Amino acid sequence: MSFPDEGSQGTGNLIAVDGAGHIWFYNAYSSGFLYESDNLGNLISPASTGMIKDNGYGVSGFAIDASGSIWIADDASYDTLYQVIGVAAPVTTPKALALKNNALGVRP
Repeated sequence: MSFPDEGSQGTGNLIAVDGAGHIWFYNAYSSGFLYESDNLGNLISPASTGMIKDNGYGVSGFAIDASGSIWIADDASYDTLYQVIGVAAPVTTPKALALKNNALGVRP
């Protein structure tokens, strides 16, 4: 997996996987971008802009829900929770059930 060059402070310190097996990672220390890569680690989102840009360095975590929305917890914006609707593939848990029902990445 290759991460965009973000300098010496590192990248990919917050990571989640969506229903299609795509890897979403966030660089809280440098750019404030949320990136998407395929399941082999090839970057899908633009390296220079990512998929989503936060308003600073306050993101403490993010998660992908069953409908494919990304929820971002931002401590820098007065403890704000952002929802980015439907940008990721839906997540089905447990994964074994999703495989059995051929439901990986399928919207509910």
